[in-house]
Amino acid sequence: MLLYQEKVSFKLFTPLMIIFIGITIFFFYIVYLHLMGVDVSETHGPIGASIFMAIFFLFTTLIVAQFKELAITINDEQLVVNFGFFKRVIKMNIIETPYIDKANALLSYGGWGIRLSRFKRKRRLVFNLPNTSRVVVPLKGKPQEFVFSTERPEEVLEALKSLATAPKDAE
Repeated sequence: MLLYQEKVSFKLFTPLMIIFIGITIFFFYIVYLHLMGVDVSETHGPIGASIFMAIFFLFTTLIVAQFKELAITINDEQLVVNFGFFKRVIKMNIIETPYIDKANALLSYGGWGIRLSRFKRKRRLVFNLPNTSRVVVPLKGKPQEFVFSTERPEEVLEALKSLATAPKDAE
């Protein structure tokens, strides 16, 4: 049974994509000029460097495009958080008491995106977006925690805690 679902958009996605697409087009244009016989090597370097940069920014743009939104789904069996093609699935029976993260994202995790971090002697996998609250999900018997951004942290906590206190079916 679905208990909670949310999609959190990366608000700076469009300007960031415009910048990356512009840089990619610029380097492909330089390659095009090289191939058309225009000597731009004095101002833009050799063709090999331009080809490398064009391909590099093409792949970087495709990777950045994956982070348009973070999707959170909570059902009676698991918590699923998708961030682009990265996905974290956590079974409900290994979740300890979740709580709202009060740490500064920039100082504690080094910024936004997908981060691996240490916080108070625990490893953290963080799916983080700017200007959002974060929920920390400690895992039973493991020295790690999972942290993810949400625009409605109280509702996420309520959904997770309701499962923790719900009576389990006898097996």
